[in-house]
Amino acid sequence: MRGALQRPMVTTNTFSRRHIDLQRVAAALCPACEDVAARRATA
Repeated sequence: MRGALQRPMVTTNTFSRRHIDLQRVAAALCPACEDVAARRATA
């Protein structure tokens, strides 16, 4: 299952690894959350 959650993250040096893992979990549970996180990261 972990392989399915792997996606390239552009902001790996700005966020802690735990934060990135939490974003991946949130995106897996709620695809709409991923869109919000992506918009927040680019803003």
